[in-house]
Amino acid sequence: MIDLNEKKNKHGDTAHTHYYNTFEKTLESFEEEKYSLRMPLLNTQINYHYFYHETPNIVAKEQDYYIFRKAEVIIGKDKFVIGDDRSGKIKDFNGLVESVAAYVYAKDNINEFLLQGKTKRELKKMDLSDLEEILNQRKEVLNNIKEVIKTYAYGRAVEKTGQQIIDEVFGENKVALDKIVEENVEKELAIKEKQTDRNIKIENFKAKGGIIKAKIKDLKIVSEESIKKLIQKNGENKLAKAAKKEIKTKKHEIIDELSM
Repeated sequence: MIDLNEKKNKHGDTAHTHYYNTFEKTLESFEEEKYSLRMPLLNTQINYHYFYHETPNIVAKEQDYYIFRKAEVIIGKDKFVIGDDRSGKIKDFNGLVESVAAYVYAKDNINEFLLQGKTKRELKKMDLSDLEEILNQRKEVLNNIKEVIKTYAYGRAVEKTGQQIIDEVFGENKVALDKIVEENVEKELAIKEKQTDRNIKIENFKAKGGIIKAKIKDLKIVSEESIKKLIQKNGENKLAKAAKKEIKTKKHEIIDELSM
């Protein structure tokens, strides 16, 4: 299983975002954790939010506490949310990501695997009981992987990983979830890298504009002609050209991403 924390782009960004903080306020204590990862090639998003708030109960002489936690997996238009106030925190985010990749892979490929190349015409000739058995096998595989995802989300130890279930269904060493996860992480890192590059260009562009304004403000005698000459001197045309190029680049990036 790959460690997602070790995968970074040239700006030092990871494909995921991970926030954790604890703090105290008077007699209250707080703990919060957030995790988010997009896997673009799988059209999948993982969001996790844990919030713990403990406050003293003076009457009962004990601590009251409130836990909010939510693990959300979005696959295309499908979404399932895992929420259980009694559960712990996620201890293995890498395992969670692998199990989500296992679920998406199984969902996309289990039908073809179970049907073994049967055509629609051939399926119509099969007994209802045989068709129901295939359908039940599909449901069982997907439900088993869902349970693995939930187990990770609850912060509990898993009996079988997503990779182990995939191996049992499709055959050992037939599907490399590490490679699938890594390809998605590399894609997301590349997207983030482009976004950061674009933000740096925008900030540099704004900075150039700010310098021009500051110079204009510092002029002792400000005339329309002097302002015009100063702007031209600092490359008004170049700035305008850079802005048009930035818009064109942005459009191409969006079109490329939508066309994946």
